Amino acid sequence: MARIWIGLALVLAVLAGGVRADTLPELSATQSRTWVTPEEKALGAAWLRRLRGQVSTVDDPWLTEYLLDLIYRLYPQTGMDDGEISLVVVDSPELNAFAVPGGVVGVNGGLLLHTQREDELAAVLAHELAHLSQRHFARRQDEAGKQTAISLAGLLASVVVAAAAGSDAGFAAMATTQAYTLQSQLAYSRENETEADNVGMSILARSGFSPLAMTDMFQRMIEASRYQGRAPEYLMTHPLSESRLAQAQARARQVSGSFARSSGMAFYLVQARLKVRYAKRPEDALASFEAQLKAPELGSKEAGMQRLAALYGAALAAMTAGQDEKAGERIRMLADELGAEPMVQALQASWLARNGQPDQALHLLRRALELRPGRYALLRIYARIAAEAGELSSAITTLRELARDYPDEPAIWSELADLYGKSGALAQVHMARAEALQLKGDVQGAIRELREARKKAAGDYIAATRIVERLKTFEAWQRNPVF
Repeated sequence: MARIWIGLALVLAVLAGGVRADTLPELSATQSRTWVTPEEKALGAAWLRRLRGQVSTVDDPWLTEYLLDLIYRLYPQTGMDDGEISLVVVDSPELNAFAVPGGVVGVNGGLLLHTQREDELAAVLAHELAHLSQRHFARRQDEAGKQTAISLAGLLASVVVAAAAGSDAGFAAMATTQAYTLQSQLAYSRENETEADNVGMSILARSGFSPLAMTDMFQRMIEASRYQGRAPEYLMTHPLSESRLAQAQARARQVSGSFARSSGMAFYLVQARLKVRYAKRPEDALASFEAQLKAPELGSKEAGMQRLAALYGAALAAMTAGQDEKAGERIRMLADELGAEPMVQALQASWLARNGQPDQALHLLRRALELRPGRYALLRIYARIAAEAGELSSAITTLRELARDYPDEPAIWSELADLYGKSGALAQVHMARAEALQLKGDVQGAIRELREARKKAAGDYIAATRIVERLKTFEAWQRNPVF
């Protein structure tokens, strides 16, 4: 689980500035301070385990880091006292986002493909954070007398169906029908949506983003519904009408302040990564980026960043397609113009390692980490390249530190299990596998792994004690599932 530390986040919020507080939309009375109960945390964690067990998720360290940085910027303005948010990215090109009690925020990877600027992405995240801060899901269950676990099961089914529709065109019609059947039970009310719009705009404005970004996204969703023959999956649980759009536009115009509508470089680089991911073939993505690079330059700052992102995308697509010579050419051009950017340094290091220069790759990453110690994505990539270069001890140490700081990231535990296996640490192999399995919803499999770990840990009191404690936890989950 990615942890949002409020102390740092508050500092970032103060630095954002740029807007007069007296012009902001009023927050709901229920938002003064919002606490997440232990029961909600447990329910949200259990829901997330189930989701990971049923859909493919995106393990892209740069995407994770970027989205969390954006949440860091928004979170202090939500009114939520609890500082823990779990982020999950569903591997689907469809436009979708959702929030679950207990601090779970999810997006589809395709969300970034449907946003034109960073503030539009921030608007979707702010809207979901507003649903959490206003406790809309819990309030809706109280008002309707529904059981939360049952409703969360419906939401899980809706997300799974939407992801399936995005990955299989032949399944889309049936999935859409099933999802809309669930909508009547799951959709937020008009009152909930209006409140989330208003509170979300406040979160945006106080974080330095234009509230108009939210109405821009609404307009694009309505146009998609009109011209593509079906609504984006997001609208299944977030009903949107022309009247709601008009209300939001009127509300946004009431907010005065200075808002930059430009995006950061990281937005365009991460977007380029997703364009490569969701292209039918990497060669198609490469051709698209190359065409963009040949187009006349417009001269604006935004256009300049988009060109650099196209250069990055071309390099990544070429590597993905196995065209290493082409990738090397683009990476050298990129390094000349954007060499201090960590994403560029990491891509360059990956190219060096792949082309027989692991020592140079690791040197480049170590220098990058000296300037940015603790950087999540850099550490993930450093561990991978170090392991490939035979530096198992360094790779294991790096992943253990990451597992300590990000204990709810299943990919870290899976990679750690693989490295423990190569080093012959058998008890640790099973312990790490157990953590990866439980995070993906396979609690029974995790219990089996821990029982194997207990056999291998004979004589190691510290490891055996930890194994027994985790076994007790997992067995309790199995006996009394919260979801």
